[in-house]
Amino acid sequence: MTNDQIAQLKNYDVQINFVDRGCVIKVGCKSFAFESVEEAMAELEAYTKDPIGVGKKYAPKQFELKECVQLR
Repeated sequence: MTNDQIAQLKNYDVQINFVDRGCVIKVGCKSFAFESVEEAMAELEAYTKDPIGVGKKYAPKQFELKECVQLR
């Protein structure tokens, strides 16, 4: 894992909310709904392995520009 990937993971809080059908994963200020928990966990695992690539897949401008970084 590169330093840029580690920095990307540290920039965004990740929350998982389970609902009646699937779950919602919130990364920074973006929320992503999944119909199954298995699909969500697969994407979350992919995100932890390649946060920049998966971030660009779902929200290219926000992840490249880091527009929704939350201050701690």
